[in-house]
Amino acid sequence: MRSREKSVTRRNVVVAGAAGALAAGGFGHSAAAKEPANEVLVKAFLAKQGESFDAMYQACADTFAQDFVWIQSGIPDIAGRDAALAFMKQFGAMGIATVKIDVHQIASKGGVVFTERTDHMKRPDGSVAMSLPVVGVMTLKGGKIVRWPDY
Repeated sequence: MRSREKSVTRRNVVVAGAAGALAAGGFGHSAAAKEPANEVLVKAFLAKQGESFDAMYQACADTFAQDFVWIQSGIPDIAGRDAALAFMKQFGAMGIATVKIDVHQIASKGGVVFTERTDHMKRPDGSVAMSLPVVGVMTLKGGKIVRWPDY
């Protein structure tokens, strides 16, 4: 009768080493792995955009740093938290009540969080005014967003 113990072979060592290298490189998932805090913050912030206009505005007020810079294609950069909040109020005047955001991919390194997403601009009746594919890069410091370019 053959022993059921695994023998150590070159193949086993190579396979185990490759699996470990993939996991160490961030390609594998571990039950013990925790989602980075900045990714959690960004996901929560983006989720608030779809709740109500007041929740969207408050999330921006709570999360934008005083020296916040918002960079969006096609419009001038918005510098400062107060200017960004004034811009947010224009959304309501344009008939945008919420922005439902579908996050397709999220990744981070240190204080920088990258998102690939679709932003669905919704009217007060819940209908979609427009949907835009977006890639955004948020820079965070001390739990606040300091820079947010969207492409």
